[in-house]
Amino acid sequence: MIPRITTVGILFFAALLSGSASAHEGLKAAIAERNAIVQDLKGMNLERPAQIALDRLLGVARAELEKRGHFDLAQDLRGEWEKGLSEGLFFPDTGLFGSFGDKDLGDHKPLLVWLESAIERIEGVIPAAALNAIPGLRDLRTLNFAMNVVFRPGGLGKEKWDWLEYRKHFIPFVEIIVYWGARITCNVLSAQYAPPLKRLCEPAASILKAVTARTVAAPISDMVFFSVNPTAVRPGKHPKDLEFTLPIQTEEELLAAIEE
Repeated sequence: MIPRITTVGILFFAALLSGSASAHEGLKAAIAERNAIVQDLKGMNLERPAQIALDRLLGVARAELEKRGHFDLAQDLRGEWEKGLSEGLFFPDTGLFGSFGDKDLGDHKPLLVWLESAIERIEGVIPAAALNAIPGLRDLRTLNFAMNVVFRPGGLGKEKWDWLEYRKHFIPFVEIIVYWGARITCNVLSAQYAPPLKRLCEPAASILKAVTARTVAAPISDMVFFSVNPTAVRPGKHPKDLEFTLPIQTEEELLAAIEE
């Protein structure tokens, strides 16, 4: 029987022929980035992965603007974002994003007024039919709406939410930061060590996003929510009783999942 040769196998063989001694570096880095994000979330350090995801998504959007000739807007957005970070406008000492302070995504206001304005400015210069061609633009808006709840598990003023409402925002938040963290990290390392394998970064990121959301996002969401709302009604098991088992820890496992 002639063995089946997969696309992954062909790409990996091409990487070896290119002289790369580290053909798996991009996939290893994607897994490591996903693991670091999960550790941040388990430690209730939500700001670091969120800030990194926003920075990467805005970089993707700026690159698309420049490709379409909108250099001035791309530069304006870069300057405004960097100024806001340096002056603590988005990540103040209070531990909350911004100062914008209403049950599924979109039923609450976005967290960062500036970011929603930036997205609208991007939409204003690109034809509606072409907007879907900008990778990450929808994720930018989703992240902005999700963060207003994720970063405020105790509610906002008189507005409160239960553990289920919190999950509805926390899980998309996790999906976005894991996907873009894994994809861009994989892209950078693959470009350096094994360019033919860069094509695997998108499916690798999609798989890591899916398994992370399916296995640990809900338990971590509950852990964060009930640490701030200890007297709230609980959904069955206490979060402390749930195991945080994170699938896919090796590049071989990730390659096998891509091939399926």
